Amino acid sequence: VLLESPVFEVSHTTNPCTKGIYISKTLIDSPTVPGMKIIVMDVEGLGGTEDNSISDSRIILLSLILSSYLIYNSQGYITE
Repeated sequence: VLLESPVFEVSHTTNPCTKGIYISKTLIDSPTVPGMKIIVMDVEGLGGTEDNSISDSRIILLSLILSSYLIYNSQGYITE
């Protein structure tokens, strides 16, 4: 899904706000590298109630291939 804004919906619950991969159409200027643009992606979390581990793995793998940096947000500690 291509979005006009680099801002994505968030929630304070465990209910997912993102389905698949959302990519912002708005480019952000890099604060440190002149002329460099940043594309923001939001990726569905792991262990969604409607999907399985194969779908989760594919989404995470595709996001890793497309990204130079990954920010992983987790509630609590990673146990697996």
